[in-house]
Amino acid sequence: MGTISHNAILVTDSDEEWLKRAASKAAEIGCIVLGPSDAGTNAYRTVVVCPDGSKEGWKSSDDGDLRREAFVKWLHAERHYAEWAEVRYGELGYAVLRSDEDEPL
Repeated sequence: MGTISHNAILVTDSDEEWLKRAASKAAEIGCIVLGPSDAGTNAYRTVVVCPDGSKEGWKSSDDGDLRREAFVKWLHAERHYAEWAEVRYGELGYAVLRSDEDEPL
């Protein structure tokens, strides 16, 4: 048996066209993507980069880590200043792993 740790990235912004570009980039990298969502108050929408679903240490989990890393690098390079966070939940506990407030990698 292995440990499942769900890591997801949530990206929220009011610029629908930029969010569509972000979702497209994440999918191009190979991430599983939901959104952009419908607009909420103040036109905020969210894109979700879904967890890879793999057990820690498996190749598919490592590949998911690399894809999320590539997407985070793209977010920093964009300098669009969208609000985003990578979160972890599941067997390893719950945490915000990194966010738009962190220094670029």
